[in-house]
Amino acid sequence: MQPQPFETPQETFLTADEVAQFRQWAASQRQQNNGIKEFDLATPPRQFSDPYAGPGPYRYQEFPFTMYNHRTRQAKTARNFQEREAMRAQGWSEDPITEHPQERQDAMMQNLSGADVAQASKFDLLLKMPPEKLDRLLAIAERLEAEPAAPEPETETIPENKPPIRRTK
Repeated sequence: MQPQPFETPQETFLTADEVAQFRQWAASQRQQNNGIKEFDLATPPRQFSDPYAGPGPYRYQEFPFTMYNHRTRQAKTARNFQEREAMRAQGWSEDPITEHPQERQDAMMQNLSGADVAQASKFDLLLKMPPEKLDRLLAIAERLEAEPAAPEPETETIPENKPPIRRTK
């Protein structure tokens, strides 16, 4: 038993009139899209006089130039020489921002009080902790909060006037 096609071969063929109409429609579409230039995105068009010359040599362009502000950790582009000089006068530099963790830590903690620095350090440790360990730590903290506080043991006080005990064999 052979499978039956949905259409018979005669139904798939176009008539001569339909072919002529399709060709007229395709020609009108080509005329409408005449202004559109197609190009390959992998090799975009270049601004060289010879289209067969290839990519061409590297050409240095001074601007736009990226400037960095190390204090605020920002980067901006200068579009011309005047903008670059104005940014230099405002404290911007041509040297990229480096990621040194200690410098970043010092910059963040510069305006904090001692208690705030200690609290920030605790939160920093908690954020760097693996999730499993953090979950265990939170469970222990919740359990300790639920238990009543145990009384503090009494400490013995040694009188100051009493001489130390000497043991002999």
